[in-house]
Amino acid sequence: MNTTANKLIMLQFNEVNFDLVMHYVQAGKLPTFKRFFARHGLAHTLSETEHANCNPWIQWPTVHTGLEFSEHGVFRTGDMADTDFEQIYERLERQGHTVAALSPFNCRNELRQPDYFVPDPWIRTPFAGPTTMRWLYEALAQVADDYANERIALGSYARLIGGGLPHMLWKHLPYYLWAAGTYLAGRARWRRALVCDRLLADAFITRWCKTRPDYASVFLNAAAHLQHHYLFNSDTYDGPHHNPDQYASPDKDPTLEGYQLIDGILADVLRRCRGARVLVATGLRQVPHERWSAYYRLDDHAALLAGLGVAFEDIHPLMTEDFVLRYASEDAARMAQRQLEAVRAEPDDVFYLDNADVAVRRPDRSPHPFYVDNRGQDLYVQLKPTARDIPPGLRFSLADRTVEHVDRMVSFVQYKNGHHEGLGYFADSGVAAGDLPPEFRLAELFDYVDAVVNGRRPRVLAPGYSAAA
Repeated sequence: MNTTANKLIMLQFNEVNFDLVMHYVQAGKLPTFKRFFARHGLAHTLSETEHANCNPWIQWPTVHTGLEFSEHGVFRTGDMADTDFEQIYERLERQGHTVAALSPFNCRNELRQPDYFVPDPWIRTPFAGPTTMRWLYEALAQVADDYANERIALGSYARLIGGGLPHMLWKHLPYYLWAAGTYLAGRARWRRALVCDRLLADAFITRWCKTRPDYASVFLNAAAHLQHHYLFNSDTYDGPHHNPDQYASPDKDPTLEGYQLIDGILADVLRRCRGARVLVATGLRQVPHERWSAYYRLDDHAALLAGLGVAFEDIHPLMTEDFVLRYASEDAARMAQRQLEAVRAEPDDVFYLDNADVAVRRPDRSPHPFYVDNRGQDLYVQLKPTARDIPPGLRFSLADRTVEHVDRMVSFVQYKNGHHEGLGYFADSGVAAGDLPPEFRLAELFDYVDAVVNGRRPRVLAPGYSAAA
């Protein structure tokens, strides 16, 4: 253990648009952010400009490795598990520092002795940490995987209690009861995400205060999730779209609730994690979506593929509409790709022509519901977004096979309200307002963390620094 290390915490508030946050700051609704930015400033981080590359599963590996996308090439959720790039956690541990990571997005665990390493739910990498944190991880992973059908397994309730109680900040008990109660009563579907992030944040703070690692990070996604789903309900939105009343009542602003949650989390970290320097980073941001789009998730991927006669060796569902199929050979993968791309939907005007990663927002429809990216022996597959609600009696056909009532085999996930941009935000409790450059490359955060923990001045704070250099 390096006893001379500076204690550093990174709060990874995924995809939060701080331009929108400032709207609520000015309205007096986010007091912690108001004080924090007044004292320490706020900078922009620059990453990818091509829309297909403006995704968190690309940008957070950039933060973890210090490599631009053109260098690390990680393009999909979970892909980091198959790389050997040195990540900031290994770098610091190799230097003799203690490290901890709670749900670092698309990040693999190759640490020898972390305080803990709790993976995100979509990557296959080892868990490390106390049993209570494993219970919490297993429960939240199941909740995330089954978000679309709103299923919380009985065992997950037990794990949430067993893993949550030892880490809970008890002053938040009224919040848990209110948020969980309104969710379970069916009045606020979005508050499940808020409860999950509140649990993660409490666990992070409680564990940090007990072990005080030299570098610790926590990835929190609820605010991003609410932007994706409910940004059209926000006071900051003045565009042409709106969510159906049964989806989100016009008098509700879930995006603000997400911002209020992270405002409170920042306050708790600053108050309880004494002696730690606190970084806030978003990786990228979301802006309002231009077209009306609905997203659905397959309930039983294997059953649908079997009905169509599409074989596979293994299947790995990802975040929402996407999944990975694995094959024993590239020839088998190519055959399955041809099959999936030939599947036709009836009616044929439900799915958009463009998949979720395409920047062009055309209204064109396609009879083909699947987008497929061939990656050798793996196929990355997306169920394309829809231009209208999936109708009763939707059919998928492939050659002489037909699967009836596909509408009964999918769960509605969201009306897409926000999409990604490569611009992000950064703040640091260790600097005064005006000390940060207006902007710097996202990849520089690797050096920033390494420098601060080791008592050096980060490159971006050097006189004359320019992001264009």
